[in-house]
Amino acid sequence: MRSILHLIAKPLALILVVAALLLVYIYLNQKPFDRGFNANSMQSGLEVSPVRILTVGDPFAFALQRMRSRLIENGTPPFELAIMPYVATYSRIRSDSRDRESAYHWVSFDVVWLPQLVAEGALSPIGTNDWERLGMTPSDYSSFSLELNRVGDRLFGLPIQPHTELLWYRRDILSAANIEVPTTPQALLEAAHALQDPSRQLYGVAWNAHRGQALGQTVAHLLGAFGAPLGSEVGLLRLDQTVALEVAHFLRDLLAVSPPDILTMAWDQRIERFARGHVVFVYGWTARIPMVELDPLSEVQGKVGYTFPPMAPGVELSLPVGQWSIGLPANLPADQRQRSLEWMRAIKADDNFALWTHPGFSALMRLWTIPGRGFPILRYRRSWDSYCKAQRRRVISIPESAPPHLTGKLFPRCWVPFFTICCAEKSAPLKP
Repeated sequence: MRSILHLIAKPLALILVVAALLLVYIYLNQKPFDRGFNANSMQSGLEVSPVRILTVGDPFAFALQRMRSRLIENGTPPFELAIMPYVATYSRIRSDSRDRESAYHWVSFDVVWLPQLVAEGALSPIGTNDWERLGMTPSDYSSFSLELNRVGDRLFGLPIQPHTELLWYRRDILSAANIEVPTTPQALLEAAHALQDPSRQLYGVAWNAHRGQALGQTVAHLLGAFGAPLGSEVGLLRLDQTVALEVAHFLRDLLAVSPPDILTMAWDQRIERFARGHVVFVYGWTARIPMVELDPLSEVQGKVGYTFPPMAPGVELSLPVGQWSIGLPANLPADQRQRSLEWMRAIKADDNFALWTHPGFSALMRLWTIPGRGFPILRYRRSWDSYCKAQRRRVISIPESAPPHLTGKLFPRCWVPFFTICCAEKSAPLKP
């Protein structure tokens, strides 16, 4: 008997090992969405994975993460967020597009990536049938924001966080020194020189100076501020032209009124320094305004003004516009695409709007027009005026000297929908 067991032991062990490897292979090669389990599926006895969203670590993602449980309780299909850094998000979208089937229902992307992602076949166009399943039409969005998601005549994404870069400044410090809000690069340098006081750890200007994408973005924005034409129609930027030399000289002079560690400073670091009261001016995206206006640890709440970035004399006032959008992976199976659209329809439902506006965040929401007012706002149950009154603690202080385009058209005083309103093609002055 022992001899028989001894003879079959090795073959039996080999069979078990092969069987185990086969099970692992089957698991790894099944559809990504077949894995996972959520509590809601217990009622039906079916295993249904949550909707998966790949997103960058920006305010819209953190707001979505904070409200996840409440949104699900409110009827939104269960979902998970894969939050990654900027470069990692771009790399993951591209690598995921090479898989047999996508691991995500939606992916967020910077609109500057869109031409490359479309060229690589990473995203699927959003068509007429998709709008019907979403329960929306293109007119629900600012046409400007929506156009940023087009390549040719095809739409590849929906806006979730359009925003602009402004010059933020300490109103209290400028007022005490009787210094005007700077409107030109030279005026900014002069004001920064006059107001900084290194002995008190107070410096003039914080900006994206870290080598790489941060500095590259600064250079691109400054080229526009000094009058260089920007956009896809002008081709690659040239650094051997007169305007580029002017930008280089300005950046060199800016170092003298910047914090000592400015060359390692980028993105949120500059806003954090401003929020701690250590700089007078900062170039900042409007998506980061809650860091100074709503954060209870901010040292500058209620002391901040916002204006156009300084422009060289003779250059038309303009704003750098950026946008995060959300799109459908091209290798998403048809049944999962339907789930993606159902999730987006649910998350944009009117019943969820109050959840978005409660923390002062209004991305992912549609534009709506109040009858008789004639300008797009975010849909809300109450009238716009009463909503502004109810949200007074979120009102941005815009000085009387601010450019009329900024005060009246691009940046209404009622701040809650700053992501969308600042990119709206129509607007009107608001008095909360």
